[in-house]
Amino acid sequence: MLSVIFAITHMLTQPFFTAFNGMGLSFAASFIHESIYTQYIMNFVMSPCYIALLECGAFNFLYKYAATCNKSLYHRFDSHLFVFFLFSIAALWLLLYTYFGAVFFAPTTAFREKNQEEGIGPVIALFNFLSLIFCCLGTMIWCGWKIQRMIVTNKLSERAKKVHKQALRLLVLQTSNPIFFVVFPVMLPLMLVNIGVSMPDYFSWFNAYSLLLFPLLNPIIFVICTKDYRRFAIAFAVLSIIFASCHLLTQPYEAIFDSVGLSFAGSFLHDSPAVWYLMSFGVSPCYIALLECGAFSFFYKYAATCNKPLYARFNDPFFVGGLSAVAALWLGLYTYFGVFFAPTQALREKVAIALNDRFQTDFRNLDVHISGIDINE
Repeated sequence: MLSVIFAITHMLTQPFFTAFNGMGLSFAASFIHESIYTQYIMNFVMSPCYIALLECGAFNFLYKYAATCNKSLYHRFDSHLFVFFLFSIAALWLLLYTYFGAVFFAPTTAFREKNQEEGIGPVIALFNFLSLIFCCLGTMIWCGWKIQRMIVTNKLSERAKKVHKQALRLLVLQTSNPIFFVVFPVMLPLMLVNIGVSMPDYFSWFNAYSLLLFPLLNPIIFVICTKDYRRFAIAFAVLSIIFASCHLLTQPYEAIFDSVGLSFAGSFLHDSPAVWYLMSFGVSPCYIALLECGAFSFFYKYAATCNKPLYARFNDPFFVGGLSAVAALWLGLYTYFGVFFAPTQALREKVAIALNDRFQTDFRNLDVHISGIDINE
């Protein structure tokens, strides 16, 4: 649930973090950056997600430690008062973080003019944020170390050790994902600004885009750690990573108006010639490849459970090659037919009149990649 909320709010705001001249700041880089709702989304939805994800990781490690190493602590989780106490601490810390972030990190006019905001408020807010991070990270590391020691030193059967190791591996990967791709991208500018280091532009973009990897990797980690689905997950994960990488660089945006349907790149690379190749030969083929991957997975599952002669044919390289050839042909035709959606100059003029002011770009420029069709042409 948190992953879905985080992904939706990230899509709407596209937060960008940077540090320079003794200042650290974040702002929305999306097309709704001037909307007042963007501020509410970042302050009261996306920012609390950072802390909620971190607290979930810490409590997961604490519960796993109690279940495997400390039976008296484990039985306390049956007490509603104990669970309510832990929940209250988590909720209080989350509310403090949200309050400090909305009040003490609101930019003044002086700050917008590149003068550092003064006062003890930002210091308190930063201390609250960092103390929460280090407390949660400390809980994860300590509990993980105790669980690993229990697995190594206790006399357990090989099967029990294997189950505990798999559960610990899944827990570590699921917790490391938000730490490296959610917490650190937010924490890094705060650390740099306090030591007086500026962030290069390319590092700021990398830092912002890394946030999108969290919702992508979260289901992939679970599927890969589940042995029965590992083969399918590897192929699906490769396509997902390619799609996500191309999407990060292009941020395709689609619009329909006045009998015109079009798509274009909304990222900072929108006027780069490389965008055309990424959208035409990266994002678009991934649509079809992911769809074909799902269809063939269902087809294989049907053969394995309902049609044994068909299932046996999957051991035939010629049969598998035939299916692959059909999939490749369909993908190639889809990619080729994309050239018929190349915009004419009349279409560019129509789009420029409608959208230039809204997106602050010149769609008449041939370097700005768009694809679409006007049914009236």
